[in-house]
Amino acid sequence: MVSSEQSLTCTRCSRRFTQRSSLVRHRKRCVGGVRAPSRQKACRQCTSAKVRCDLQHPTCGRCLARSFHGCEYAPRNASAVAPPPAPLPLPTATNDEFSREDDDGQADTVSSLTAPVWDEGDRSTRAATDDNTPLSAPDTDSHVETLLSHIPEGIPPELVVSQERRQILLGKAPGTPNHDLVVRHTMHFTIRVLRSWPRMMAAHHTAQLPPPIHRLQLVDGVPTPLANCYALTKMWSEHTDGSRELVKNTILHEIERLLGEYTTYNEADLLAAAQSLLIMLIMLLFGMPGPSAGSSSNSNGALTHPADARLLIRMWDVKAHLSRTGLLLDQEASHTVPPSWRQWAAVAAKRKTIHSFHHVEWAWSLLHGYPVLTCFELAPLPAPPPRYLWQEAEDEARWRGLYGDWLALWKGGFYRMMEFFHINPGGVLDARSELWLAEADEFGMMVMAEVNAVGGP
Repeated sequence: MVSSEQSLTCTRCSRRFTQRSSLVRHRKRCVGGVRAPSRQKACRQCTSAKVRCDLQHPTCGRCLARSFHGCEYAPRNASAVAPPPAPLPLPTATNDEFSREDDDGQADTVSSLTAPVWDEGDRSTRAATDDNTPLSAPDTDSHVETLLSHIPEGIPPELVVSQERRQILLGKAPGTPNHDLVVRHTMHFTIRVLRSWPRMMAAHHTAQLPPPIHRLQLVDGVPTPLANCYALTKMWSEHTDGSRELVKNTILHEIERLLGEYTTYNEADLLAAAQSLLIMLIMLLFGMPGPSAGSSSNSNGALTHPADARLLIRMWDVKAHLSRTGLLLDQEASHTVPPSWRQWAAVAAKRKTIHSFHHVEWAWSLLHGYPVLTCFELAPLPAPPPRYLWQEAEDEARWRGLYGDWLALWKGGFYRMMEFFHINPGGVLDARSELWLAEADEFGMMVMAEVNAVGGP
């Protein structure tokens, strides 16, 4: 166990602090090399594309990844951000009930203003290799370590929304939506897929499940949060103009109930609550167009701004709480001995649920003209699993056989989310990315589509 004194000591300069918030602010400068946002100015190309710029000089990561040699900064721009040290390890999942104690044994309250945060626009890792030679397993391992060494503070297990992201969503009026045809097409594709999830629940109940929910979650009965969600999807799918407000308010009431209770749930019910909140968020943001919305557009939500942004931000706290139950198994990290089917299904469902919240915010941001969420805080996590591991096993023995086949294919270690940032849009896929895509299900295809559309998941 880490002592209280050690937990409030900077890992780089050994300076000690009495308050965790003071240490976090210091780390941004000392460890992460983060400068004041008001002094950071994006290059003209990123500004035009309405995406975050990593401010690298002389060419930012986004322009470098696109082999664009005309990267330009406005006068008086700050110098490049210094690379931070290697990351901290991810928390691993256990079978114990969820605990909110941090390393020094004190109860921890998640706060987006004091917890370690990500600069979600950091795309310095997206620089392409000098040639398009596919990466072998050893080279990939070396590349992954290089990527990890450029992630500020490691991956924060809290997945807390950054103060900057909060200010963008709440403090600024929507900008001009991206009118690039490929981007718009991908955005609408993502929204249509997301809308199909509550529709699937309403039409088929548990016979067919949305991608984030695994059937092993239901073997002991449908958890209460999901049971309530099923009832609400039925109301939503059958609502009329006259019942629209009633359905919306009922959904909002259930959201408020879960947001007030989820920190008291055990691990299984917490996952179910997060999945229920995800489905209800989709219904409110994309699935209930008002009377004034055009009949040809089903992507207008029931909430007006900034109520929609506030709801998105509150969901980050849910992701934070869920992530602290563990997003990676010890067996996965060692990549040798298979975990149990049920253990793997639970932790994979957590990751897919968190990925799904990011899908929602990615599409919502594009729809309303906000900078897209790059999902860089998910970098070290495994990418969505292959179809045969998620869907095709009938029992434990069959799943273990499929898992063994998968291990044999991925001798260099599982494909991680960070590797999407290395893909050169429009270019030839490297061998690992191509292999992952060959195994991907429809959920994985959404990730790849978003990468191709705007250059980041």
